[in-house]
Amino acid sequence: LKRATAQPPCRSPQSRAAGDCRAEHRRSRAPMAEDQGQGAQGPRLLATQADRDAFLRGEVRPLLEGLAVQYYAASPPPEDIVGFLIEAIQRTSCLPPPPEGGLEEDDAEEAQELKEKILELKAQITLLEQKRKTRR
Repeated sequence: LKRATAQPPCRSPQSRAAGDCRAEHRRSRAPMAEDQGQGAQGPRLLATQADRDAFLRGEVRPLLEGLAVQYYAASPPPEDIVGFLIEAIQRTSCLPPPPEGGLEEDDAEEAQELKEKILELKAQITLLEQKRKTRR
């Protein structure tokens, strides 16, 4: 079975590496914020309900439909659904792989939580040692 895609895959790894892949897809999709010169300033703002509806109809729905087609066309169906969807988006949109591991913010928060937990446990240890000394 040949996989159906919402957008044609990149023609070659060389075009993907050279950044030519985005130009291949611009003809076949609705304009995105970065195509309109807004990508550098941050996320696109959808001010009205009509803007939201147009965004959903023009970009989100075709993307989801293409992902659904790719998923159901795969034989056998992939067990790792999230991994499959990430790879499918990478293939169809010529995106680089996402960063591995946790986010830096998450790591910083987790490190802070661990430090606090260590301090709590050390306090509990000293308290227990003091109780044990007083029992003797």
